[in-house]
Amino acid sequence: MFGLFKEVVEKSVVAGEIQRPKEVREQILALEKERDKLNDDLRAARDQLQETRQKAKLEEQQLKHLTTMALEKRELEFAHKQVKLEGEKERAINAVKNEYRDKQEATLQKQIERGDTMYAQILSALPNVNVKMKGDM
Repeated sequence: MFGLFKEVVEKSVVAGEIQRPKEVREQILALEKERDKLNDDLRAARDQLQETRQKAKLEEQQLKHLTTMALEKRELEFAHKQVKLEGEKERAINAVKNEYRDKQEATLQKQIERGDTMYAQILSALPNVNVKMKGDM
């Protein structure tokens, strides 16, 4: 009995490999093809994942850049508005100062005119001292 088993095993072994039935060999080949296909799919999925990660990183960098640009633009617009408002404020202050200065100048001019008028009146009311002095000498 063991002799028959030995003979079957010896016939099954060819060049260090066990001879398998054709169906089993076909299943093994089909499974190996499927394994290779799955490995290829796995490599493709890993490549796609890596590409997606790189794309996401690039998009994140672009988004940060755009956000920074938008903030800088907003800051520039704010600074522009601030300068514009300061200019308007300076013009308004200058207008008020000019108006006040004009009023003060007018007031001073009136006071000078009144002083001149009073001086003329005082001089006209006083007798001519030079005339009297010449006569007394």
